[in-house]
Amino acid sequence: MSWSRAFHIPISLPDGRVLRILRNAGEYIQELPRAIHQRPEWQIAAEMLLEAVEGKGPLMFAEIAMRKAANAGKPAPEPTPRRRRRRWQACAKRGAVRHTNSLELRPAASAAPT
Repeated sequence: MSWSRAFHIPISLPDGRVLRILRNAGEYIQELPRAIHQRPEWQIAAEMLLEAVEGKGPLMFAEIAMRKAANAGKPAPEPTPRRRRRRWQACAKRGAVRHTNSLELRPAASAAPT
């Protein structure tokens, strides 16, 4: 394949640089100090990068490995809490109506009794 293939989403580095293509990532890994370069996350990133260049592995694996290596040691962001929707709210969205005098759900469309 080619070193000029672009990442799906450019990778922002802590020092402010942006990696847009595989060549940028390869040059960045080569510039790392030896102690950092020997860390497992950077070894994996380099391996995935070479596999993507050689066409043996998907580009997405290289992108993920580079992101994980660049953000290693940083705490993971706190997930935003999701607000649970009550069962009756979900049913109301589908078109059912909640009656206040009973717990059963009845269709919203009023059909003539048969």
